[in-house]
Amino acid sequence: MRKFLIAASSFFCLTGAAMAADLAPAAVEPLAPVAVPFSWTGFYVGANAGYGWNNDDATLDGLGGPEWDPYYLDALGKKDLSVDGFVGGAQAGYNRQIGQFVVGVEADFNYSDMTDKSTMRNPNGRAGAYTYRQSSSIKWFGTVRTRVGYAFDRFLPYVTGGLSYGKVDVAHDEQFFGTRYAGSASTTKAGWTLGAGLEYAVTDAWTVKAEYLYFDLGEVKSIALPSPANPPFSQRYSQDVTGQIVRLGVNYKF
Repeated sequence: MRKFLIAASSFFCLTGAAMAADLAPAAVEPLAPVAVPFSWTGFYVGANAGYGWNNDDATLDGLGGPEWDPYYLDALGKKDLSVDGFVGGAQAGYNRQIGQFVVGVEADFNYSDMTDKSTMRNPNGRAGAYTYRQSSSIKWFGTVRTRVGYAFDRFLPYVTGGLSYGKVDVAHDEQFFGTRYAGSASTTKAGWTLGAGLEYAVTDAWTVKAEYLYFDLGEVKSIALPSPANPPFSQRYSQDVTGQIVRLGVNYKF
């Protein structure tokens, strides 16, 4: 009888342990984190640096004085300037992502070292004491533009366009057989700009971009009077101010 009770007790202990093991909750494996797509929506600020260039046409016209020396007439006409140099500044903007489309607005302000000068002496091989100098420079410029892009997650190709403005200085100085014509203009001009770019989000906060812009600030004009005032005519100087820019930038997104 005692052996029977011991055997029964052992059986019930093993059975209870097995049932307890069956009823114990199974270990729950942690769920893999769900990747959240990157969003371009938000405000941002940043900086940029690059290179700007263009061949500007400068036109010189004489006003009055039908007795001009034919030698002098050879100096009139179009004269090209290869304006180029460093550009760099800061930008700020806002993007709104709708599906994969991204629309936004951006404003930037930049220092410019785009400048050129030229000197011409005795054109067309004529003899005489003739010297013509001209210069052009863009001291600073800015833009206010819309941006429209199509996001491939962290890649954003876009097109952009809007207002451009800048400080332009031009000067021309002609010396011809003892008579000097000197004129200059320093003015702020406004125009338009168009371009395209590619931006990439390195992290959720930092992005980098490459951008191309073409801008047109219109025409700058100045009048030069002779010194001394003989012969009695003046010069009219006009220059088209356009340019192209390639630059790299970095933005911090809030």
